[in-house]
Amino acid sequence: AQDLGRIDAGAALLVTGTDVPVLSAPRRSAEPVVSISWDFVTAANGIDREQPFQRVVLPLNKDGWVAGAFLTPIN
Repeated sequence: AQDLGRIDAGAALLVTGTDVPVLSAPRRSAEPVVSISWDFVTAANGIDREQPFQRVVLPLNKDGWVAGAFLTPIN
């Protein structure tokens, strides 16, 4: 098993892709905060699969929005 460090395993998501943008708001036109590749993030407010974007917290406590198509729960 991989060590998730400070990531909450119950809320952990794997970002499935390369250079996936983490956005400042839940819309495609929002400013990117950072891009991440194949990394673990935490769902900030749970996961709502009906929404196109999920709010996530990155390992260094930055947060933003990622398109749900790039997120896979690990539990």
